[in-house]
Amino acid sequence: MSTIKNILLNYPTPDRSLLLPILQDVQCSEGYIPADAVVLISDYLKIPTSKVYSVSAFYEKFRFTPGAKYAICLCNGTACHMEKSGSLIKEFEKQLGISAGQITRDKLFSLSTTPCMGACGKAPVVKINNEFHTGVTIGQVAELLNTIKNREEK
Repeated sequence: MSTIKNILLNYPTPDRSLLLPILQDVQCSEGYIPADAVVLISDYLKIPTSKVYSVSAFYEKFRFTPGAKYAICLCNGTACHMEKSGSLIKEFEKQLGISAGQITRDKLFSLSTTPCMGACGKAPVVKINNEFHTGVTIGQVAELLNTIKNREEK
């Protein structure tokens, strides 16, 4: 809660045009938009909580629940689909023990798909946080996951 208040102090003149920058700062700091942050932002900017919530719900980048440390997103566009991205998704689900749209119990990994990442010539594409992996094969899935797990153990 004090983190949110500190973020608001960076904006000394409350103005509703600051809603998006404030939401971005909260998302960056907390990893998501906590419910108490919606209320604090609403009070600070003197706008309804419904407005803060609806704006943050509109943009895909904002989330209302804590995410995983490593967000794995697989492209399932036409080119990636033709290059067996469906099999890759199944392999990630098997290795992680979750389905697309879920987070592992330890909150280390989340798994999702997207219609296109715009790298069709390098299909299939997997994005882990902000790092892109192209031409990924089923055999590389365990390797990618083990690299991350090994990094976490150190």
